[in-house]
Amino acid sequence: RSLTIVQFLLLPTLPFHSSHSATVTAFHSRSTIRTHLTSTSIAASDYDVMSSSKALTSPTAPIPTPKTSPTNNLTMCDSLTFLSEICGALKTIKRTGWVRSGIPLPESDSDHMHRCAMCAMLITSSSPDPRDDYSKASTQKFHPTNVNGNKLLRMALTHDVCESLAGDVTPFCDAKLLTNKHACEDGAMRRIQKIVGAPLGVELYELWQEYEGQETIEALYCKDIDKFEMVMQAYEYERAHLTHKMGSASETENDSRTLLQPLRTFYITTNTSMKSPLFKRLDGELRDKREVLLSERGWDVTNVERQAY
Repeated sequence: RSLTIVQFLLLPTLPFHSSHSATVTAFHSRSTIRTHLTSTSIAASDYDVMSSSKALTSPTAPIPTPKTSPTNNLTMCDSLTFLSEICGALKTIKRTGWVRSGIPLPESDSDHMHRCAMCAMLITSSSPDPRDDYSKASTQKFHPTNVNGNKLLRMALTHDVCESLAGDVTPFCDAKLLTNKHACEDGAMRRIQKIVGAPLGVELYELWQEYEGQETIEALYCKDIDKFEMVMQAYEYERAHLTHKMGSASETENDSRTLLQPLRTFYITTNTSMKSPLFKRLDGELRDKREVLLSERGWDVTNVERQAY
């Protein structure tokens, strides 16, 4: 019964990159996360590197070891731990790239995955847009009729669940964190699999593996979604917080915005990222809107911030 409840709760409950990279785990207590990781392949010393800056001092209860059913080989699902300690953590972990950029009230992992899920639903819930060309040999596979919509939605909802234990490590984090990133995330997902139990825990782990492998059409679409959602969020933060450029004709004395430079890195690092016709188009339209916004506030857009296809 509890497994059925969790499967039902997964979709509505899992709604969906710090001045220093080490704050990726700033919203967990050190003792709790060490407890999580001791049952995985992640060494405690690796967590020490991840949390070397700061962590909350408020204590939280350790995640208990899942129990085995006395009647079969399935692992019993610890519903409360999964929903509270795993899904709940995703609501408080702030995305590293935004924290590093000084964004006020940066989004959480759950915020990110919620809109990723909405993007996933759009792909198979409406007719293909005639502006998206699926006739080429390189794009035929992206036609929406080739996509398993249910799998893509579930992948979008779970692709960053590992960060509840492993933290949000980006390419601009410490070199050791980057070296250990995949192993840490794999260990985190194995731990989550044990907590959730079979068969749902197995599905979560396999969805994450498939996403990381980037071989199936659903995994390719999910990566497009992940990158596009980040670019869209960067645009929204610029719209809300980017000041008028000092000395520009559009500068105003009462500009209360706090972002002193455009978020150029997020556009530069994704200017060739989109693979599907749909998200290439949406990404291009969004970048065009951004150019208008930046121009209105006196900022230029460099060529490397534009699409490079």
